[in-house]
Amino acid sequence: MSQVATSHQRLHDLDALRAAAMLLGIFYHVALSFALGFPWMVQDNLLTRENHTIRYLSDSSYWLYLAHLPLCIAGQAVISHWPLPVWVKLPLLSVMLIAFLLLTYHFLVRYTWLGRLLNGPRKRPGESASAPRPTAAAA
Repeated sequence: MSQVATSHQRLHDLDALRAAAMLLGIFYHVALSFALGFPWMVQDNLLTRENHTIRYLSDSSYWLYLAHLPLCIAGQAVISHWPLPVWVKLPLLSVMLIAFLLLTYHFLVRYTWLGRLLNGPRKRPGESASAPRPTAAAA
């Protein structure tokens, strides 16, 4: 007599196959992104010249990484009851969170003590390195 899998029964013998498929998928996506992107970046000289947009996103990435999880959980709780399909909710939440976190990075983190803690000292555009900063005693 053969056993038929019901909807609540887990087939544990497929776990190794699932794990192998996930690892193969991760490897495939990484390889594909390097294969498609790397020659283009070398050809356009993007790896050797300064790109301010890439530098800004690189500087902000640690802040986005640290702050995204609680906001993502809260955002999921807020939009979970919206009558939209998940393929609309996911990109919507992602864009809203990235925009919000980039704004908070720019106005609340980048040139503050928290920005110095995360990325090291940063000078505002137009601020000279030799000009002394005013102190409370001088004011």
